[in-house]
Order: sequence, then C-alpha cells, then structure tokens
Amino acid sequence: MLPNELLISQQARDLGNQLIKEMNINRSYGMANFLGVNTCYDNHQAVLIWTFQLLEREPTLNELAEIKKYLCTRQISQNPYPIRVLPS
Repeated sequence: MLPNELLISQQARDLGNQLIKEMNINRSYGMANFLGVNTCYDNHQAVLIWTFQLLEREPTLNELAEIKKYLCTRQISQNPYPIRVLPS
C-alpha cells in the first residue's frame, strides 16, 4: 500500500471521482470537516472517504445523481446561515 492510498472500494472511488469532476471540487482543504471526516484529508480524499462511508450505510445507492442529492442535502442542513424569509 502506498502512503497516500485510501483503502476504499472501487465503486466508492469511481463515484467519488465522478462527483469531484462534476462538481468541480478543488484539491485544497476545508470539506473534510463539513463532510464529517478527519480533517487531515484534502477535499478530494474527503469526498472519496465520505462516498465510501455513505455507500457502506446505504448499499443500494449506485447512481451519481443519488450521491449528489445526499451531498446537497447535507450542504443545506449544515448551512450556518439559513435563508430567512422577511415578513411582508
């Protein structure tokens, strides 16, 4: 095993890489905390680990669109600045 190699399934790696490409996620840092994985990982590694953990919890998921829904739902629920509707 290489020092930077992640031990995740090929399915998680493939779906995670598709997610990274489609959502144009850069390699910097910051997403790990948002995704609930160890903050030592860069954004790409964090997405791959999160995808693997999601597939472990929800083994029936196999479509990129479904994975994106989970990510976007997490983003909305974790938003520290929710949209407030002002009274008219």
